[in-house]
Amino acid sequence: METIPPEIDTVLSDPPEAVTTSTYVSGDDAANWPTLLGMKNNTAELVEGCAPWTFKSDVPAHLAGDKEAYVKWRATGTTAHLVFSGYEGRNPGLRCSKGNPVSRMHCFVADYDSKISDKDCQSLFERCPADLRPNWISKTFAGGRRLVWMFEKPIAADHDKLRKKFLEMVKSELLLNKLLAGLDESAWADTAKYYDVGTDWQQLSGKPLPVNWLFHIMQKASEKLN
Repeated sequence: METIPPEIDTVLSDPPEAVTTSTYVSGDDAANWPTLLGMKNNTAELVEGCAPWTFKSDVPAHLAGDKEAYVKWRATGTTAHLVFSGYEGRNPGLRCSKGNPVSRMHCFVADYDSKISDKDCQSLFERCPADLRPNWISKTFAGGRRLVWMFEKPIAADHDKLRKKFLEMVKSELLLNKLLAGLDESAWADTAKYYDVGTDWQQLSGKPLPVNWLFHIMQKASEKLN
C-alpha cells in the first residue's frame, strides 16, 4: 500500500469550493492569462514568468529545416529564445531538476512529434471531450503540434508516485492518444522537460481545466495507489 504524505492527503480530503467562474476568462475569450515558467535557452538555470502564446521568435534564417542545428542553437548559453514548462520547482526561480524537484503544476503539455496537417488539427474537436478542450495549439520546429491545457489554479505535484499515476489517468481522460498522432509519451511524464516555444500559437478555448476536476482525478489516482 502506498502511503500518501499527510499534507497531500489533507488537500485531497478537503477539495476546493465549487468553481463557477474564472478569474481570467469570460466565456471563450481569454484575458489576462496566467504566466508559465520559462528560460531563454536549454542550458539556462533561471526561470521567469512567460507567455509562450505571445512570444515573438527570432530564429536565425539559416537554421530553417535543420533540426540538429536548431537544437544546438537552443542549447547555446548566449541564445535569447524561449523554452517553457508546466511545472514549478521547490525553488520557483530555478529550473526543475533532480536538485530542484517539482512542487506545483500549472498546466498540461502534450507534445505530438509526427508530421501533422492543418486538416488533422481542424478535426481535433471531433475527437476531444467537449468540456475538456485544450486552450492552445502551436506548431513545433519539425512540423508536429503541441497542445496546452491551462489550470484554473496551480496544484500540488510533489509526490512522485501520485503525480505519475495522476498523469497516467489524465492521459486517458483527455484521450491524448486519439487527438493527434505521435504523442511523445516520455515527454508527457518528464517533469524536467522544457518545451521549445514553437510558432503559430492559436487559442482553442478560453476555459481552463477546473480545479475541482483536477482534484477529482488526483483523488482517483490516490485511491489507485492505496
